[in-house]
Order: sequence, then C-alpha cells, then structure tokens
Amino acid sequence: MAEKMEGKADADRRRFRQKVLGFMRNKHMTDRGDGVLAAVSGGADSVCLLLLLNGMAAELGIRVFAFHMNHGIRGEEADRDEQFVGELCKQLEIPLTVVHEKVETYAEEHGLSGEEAGRILRYRHLEDTAERYQCAKIAVAHHEDDDAETVLLNLFRGSGLAGLSGIRPVRGKIIRPLLCVSRKEIEEYLKEQGFSWCEDSTNRENDYTRNKIRNELLPWVKENINSRAAEHILAVSELAAQADVYFEMEAERILEESCLKRREEAKQPTSQNAGEADGKESGTGQDSNVAENAMKMYTKISTNLFDSQPEILKTYIIRRMVLNAAGKAKDITERHIRAVMKLTGPGGGHSVNLPYGLQAVRGYETLKIVQGQERRSAVESSDPGQKWKNEGSFEKEIRLRTDLDETFRVGPASIRLHAIPRKKEPEIPKNQYTKWFDYDKINVGLSIRYRKNGDYLTLSGGGKKKLRRFMIDEKIPEDERDRIPVLADGDHVLWVVGYRISDYYKITDETEHILEAEVNLPDGGEQPENGGQAGIWNCKGEDHG
Repeated sequence: MAEKMEGKADADRRRFRQKVLGFMRNKHMTDRGDGVLAAVSGGADSVCLLLLLNGMAAELGIRVFAFHMNHGIRGEEADRDEQFVGELCKQLEIPLTVVHEKVETYAEEHGLSGEEAGRILRYRHLEDTAERYQCAKIAVAHHEDDDAETVLLNLFRGSGLAGLSGIRPVRGKIIRPLLCVSRKEIEEYLKEQGFSWCEDSTNRENDYTRNKIRNELLPWVKENINSRAAEHILAVSELAAQADVYFEMEAERILEESCLKRREEAKQPTSQNAGEADGKESGTGQDSNVAENAMKMYTKISTNLFDSQPEILKTYIIRRMVLNAAGKAKDITERHIRAVMKLTGPGGGHSVNLPYGLQAVRGYETLKIVQGQERRSAVESSDPGQKWKNEGSFEKEIRLRTDLDETFRVGPASIRLHAIPRKKEPEIPKNQYTKWFDYDKINVGLSIRYRKNGDYLTLSGGGKKKLRRFMIDEKIPEDERDRIPVLADGDHVLWVVGYRISDYYKITDETEHILEAEVNLPDGGEQPENGGQAGIWNCKGEDHG
C-alpha cells in the first residue's frame, strides 16, 4: 500500500512538473541561453517557482538567479522570510540578491497604498537586478487563483475586456510559469517534495479587497457553487484576452485607414499647393509635415467614421488614441473612456481632461486627443518658427491717438496698427490682410486680444451676432478658436482676424480718421491677394473694410 501511495505521489509530481513545463513552452516564455531571475518572497508560490525553474534549468537551457526584497514592514517575520530564502538558495546553489526597502515611508512620501508602493519598488529592483545578471526574463509566482482574484477584482471595479483578461502569462520580460496551476496544487507539490515555506500573516487579514476575495469569496464559491469556479473564470478570461487582442488590432486598423485617408487628401493639388515653388512637383504628396506627424494623426479621427463603429470598438479606438498621444494608457479607466465617448453625443460638452496632461476635444466632425497645452492662445516670442505658446489671457490695450503706429507680435505673424487721415476719395484696400476701420467710432478702448465671453459683431443692417455663434457658423474648429486674434472696441469686435470685420466700423462718407490694420506674414513676403491664405489664419474675404 505504501509503495502504491508513493508511486501515485511520484506520478502527481511528474504530472505537475509537465503541466508547468508544457505551459512555459506553449507560451514561449524562455529561449535557450536565457538568464531567468526569480522573485522569491519565501511563500509557497515563489518557493515552488524557484524549485521548478531550478529543476528544469538543464532541460530548458536556462540559468536561474533569485531575488528577495525585505519590505521593512513585518519586523521579525520579514527577517525570518529573508533568512529562509537565503538558506534555500544556498541549498540549491542559486545566486541570490537581497534588497531592503522602507515601503511604508515610500508610500507616505508618494501618496500610495502600501501594496502599490511595494509593487513599484519590487519591480524596480527586479529590473535593476536582471540587468546586472544579464537576465532576459523575470519570473514571478502568480498562479491560477491569483488570476481569478484579479479578474473578479477588475470586474467589480467596472473594468473592460482588458481587465477581464486577467494576468498575462508573458508581458515584456515578465513571465508567469505558474498561471496554469492552483494554489492547492502548489502546496500539494511542495508537501510531496518535502519542502516547507513561510506564511505571510498579512495574507490572512481582510484589510485589502483582494484578501477578502481570496479568503472569503472564492472559497465560498468553490464550496457552494462550483469547485472548478476559478478554472471557469479563467476560461472566460482567456476568451476576453482574445477579444481584447482582436479589438486592439481593429482599432489600430481603423486609425491607420483614417491616417492614410488624410495623407491622401493632403496629396491632392489645390489652388494653394499646386505648383508651389518648393522644389516638388504639385500633387506629389511629398508633404513633410504630414509624414513627420503621422503618429499625431493617429490621435484625431472623423466622428463620422467613429460613430459608425459598435460601442465596444469605440472604447478601443479612444484608448489607442490616448496611447498614441501619451505613449501609455495604464491610468486611463473606463470612466475616462465613457466621458470621451459622451463628447460625441448631444450635450456632451466640448472637452474632457484626461491623465498625462491630455484633453479629448470635440470639434466639427472630429474627435482628437491633444496635450492640454495644445489648446493654447497664440502669443509668440520673436521666433516665428516656434510653436505658439499658451500665454493665457493675452490682451494688449492700445492708446488712441492720431499718430498711432505700432506693431504687435501675434503668433508667428504680427499686426501693424496705423492711424491715417481720411483722403477725399480713399481707395479702400482689397488685400485680405489689410483692413480699414472708422477710427472715430471707437469709444470704449482699442485692444488686440483673444476672444472673451460677450464678444459680438455687427452685421449688415445693424444686427448683432455673438462671436461664439459666428465661429460656430463659420465651422471654425473648436481647438482653433482661442488662437484667432481679434481687434476689439470693448466687447464689440472690429475684426476677427482672417475672417471678417464688423459692419459698424466700416468706412463711410462721414469718416474723418482711418485705422489701418495690416497683418505681416512670418516669411516677410508679400501678403496674398484675392483670398490667398497665409497658412496662419483662414481668410474668408467677404469684407474689404
């Protein structure tokens, strides 16, 4: 009988080992010649991990190293764990690196939970140690139950498919060989091998939500609903992972197509780019700005294209746009995604603040993700080649006088204001970048600034129109409205630069003094005539002042 029991135990150990080995090979966790650094806390999971890696080293062709971090939290218990890991590695002849950290101090200094602070410090040291040992992989001991706990925790917190995918077996250089086995299987394997482990007393405490799931919820479910509950949770998790990968790829495809479409549109010759004297053939599409900003184009999408997608795919498109803008998306939650999606509906507002200093901005027929600073006003330094800076509420008040002749830098261009006497039959300029106004009608005070609440224009017939409404009707993209300078008399706008002037200030037979406003282009060249564009402000050319 004893021999039969021993034979069964041997078979169980071999089966357990082959299960882990097959999982590692199926997930392509290691290559021959790899150094593998195992994170060893002293608990059953990490002890099992170290034993298996050590036993498989020759078969896998890997070199095994160990790492332990003393968190400085549990006093004598933490010192016990450190000693235990040291003796185990000495017994197995595995090189060990031990580091000491004051996790609670770090958590307090950085406003983190103790759990999150420990995780950050642990992985930081693991990366450093792996680099020192030239290890291609870092092995951590998450198992099947950890994965099920994570899926449930993410589900309860309102996660999407990515969260329901659980813990990935391979993420970069991080590998998790034990994700195919349960905590029960791990403990049984260690007992059959005759190895002990250290128990972390904090794992029995239910101060953390994860511990409550581990110690109360999952055991109850296994006992009262289905003993294979964890296995079934992970089966669904695997489906979620596959769906997550699919939607990620589909979102990327949609953004790529959108980008290609915009690039093709940029290639089309127009009255503005056909035959430009830049050494390129017209319509060749050799637009360096488009080419250089391809990634930025991935952060903008037509709402028409966006709206035609199912809701779940919209969330992936938004997340991908954030990733393209920031290079990361870890802190983007479902709450952020839903807020951005709401922008595209009625009454959804015009912008949403996001992590990493980003903003989602709804424009006319567009949704874009931009850095907050990109919604900037247009005051610029002396270098016209620089990007416009966010100078906040720029406003330059101009003292009214008959000899006025001043030039003001606005963005990459400048505006010259010049008071001139009325001639008997003045020849009103037809240049789109030079406007004349009745200087005598200015009664509140002249200023160059950006739009404010309450600004308005006077239209033909004497009717008034709010500047906000004017910009909406002109379909000026929302993220550009704060970059368009206005010449104003109090809140009465004389000129929305590049668009139109107020009828109230037009030259009449009674005009005695003229205010000439002239835009000077950044290249110092002549101003375009008859509706030409400077590439700065869109000139409509309806009025000539």
